[in-house]
This record gives sequence, C-alpha cells and structure tokens, in this order.
Amino acid sequence: MKKEGLNLIKNKRGDNPLYAETIFIIATLLFFSMLFYFVYSSTSGAGIYEEAYAKEIALLLDSIKPGTSIVMDVNDSIDIANKNKKSLDSIFSIDKEGNYVKVSLRNNYGYKFKFFSNNKISMELRGSYLIITADKNV
Repeated sequence: MKKEGLNLIKNKRGDNPLYAETIFIIATLLFFSMLFYFVYSSTSGAGIYEEAYAKEIALLLDSIKPGTSIVMDVNDSIDIANKNKKSLDSIFSIDKEGNYVKVSLRNNYGYKFKFFSNNKISMELRGSYLIITADKNV
C-alpha cells in the first residue's frame, strides 16, 4: 500500500511562493501608507486645535454669567482654517438644542464638545477675535 497523502504534499505543482510574498508586500505597503497618512494628518495641528478650542469655549460657556462678553484671540485657528481653505464663517458654531460647541478647521471635519449653560449664547468672529456674549434665557 502506498501512502497517497505524502505524495500530495511532495508534488504540489500549483503552489507558487511568489504569490504569497507579493500579497504580503502589498499588504505591508498598504498598512504603512495608511499609518503615514494618519501621522501626517495628525501633525498638521488642525485636530488638536479643534479639540482645544472646543473644550476651552465650552468651559467658558459654563462659567459665563448673563450680560457678560468674552473676547478670545483665535488667530492660530484662522491661519489653520485658511491653510485648509475653510470658510471663516463656519469655524465656530453652537448647537443650541444639544448644547454643543463645534470647532471646524478642516472641510468635512470638526470637534464637538458639550456645555451645560442655559444662557442664550451668541458668538461673532471679528477679525482674529471671537466675541462670546451671554444673555439670560427668556
């Protein structure tokens, strides 16, 4: 009796190690290109500035008293938004129904942060300054 199982392992004609190595190289290149893209987009600073400004504005909104105006210098965020070709009127926004402040320095991206104030809040961008005003909620 002949052991056929051993002959099948020895006489593999369809097995080509070049296919496996090619797939491995393509998968490795794809992985490192995605990693490089993530690192590059993270180091541009837009995401970090979005998060920092959204949190800072939300903390200010929580502590602001009615009838108060706060002026913030947002020159860095305007520079980043101009570099990303983002329109300046949509950088800072407030979702009054959900109590979220959103900062968006890139197209199709942004960072939202929740605040708890019940005051009527208005924001206006004048030059490189953001003016935040709180009035009593009627």
